[in-house]
Amino acid sequence: MESKSTPGPWKISENKCDIEQDSESMFGICTMYADESSMANARLIAAAPDLLEACEAMIEMYKAMMDKIDHGSSFYDAKTIRLMNEAPGLTSKAIAKATS
Repeated sequence: MESKSTPGPWKISENKCDIEQDSESMFGICTMYADESSMANARLIAAAPDLLEACEAMIEMYKAMMDKIDHGSSFYDAKTIRLMNEAPGLTSKAIAKATS
């Protein structure tokens, strides 16, 4: 899916208050206060493009994997099967939130 957001990668600026594109762009993504919780938020925001890409890759891997598994002879336990069934929905929901 093509994202409408500013392309990544993003980084925390040297002044530790801004999230900016990791390039020669002079425009910031957002400005943060320089306190401890804001810095944790800044790290999460800066990782957003990478997290979205990873989620999209996980969904593709899951689809490919499910096409190849012989579900009749599965050796997974009930907990693993439940997690395998829940994870793609959670991941797809996060992707939709990030891209809508």
